[in-house]
Amino acid sequence: AESLAVGEKGLALNPNDTEFIGEYATRLALAGQWGKGSALLEEALARNPGKSGFDHAIIALSAYMQGQDEK
Repeated sequence: AESLAVGEKGLALNPNDTEFIGEYATRLALAGQWGKGSALLEEALARNPGKSGFDHAIIALSAYMQGQDEK
């Protein structure tokens, strides 16, 4: 919980760092906050489409975990 709180603070301090957003979003998703993590990852990818394929994999995993098979 503490690490996610630190991530939230970091996001508030620098909301334009797409690399940070992607890293924080990945941790949110893997901590079980699939919807919030996926939404942040999609935002990071929209702002920086050259990001890693790993981000797409986390979005796919998030969709799977939420039963969004069509996504």
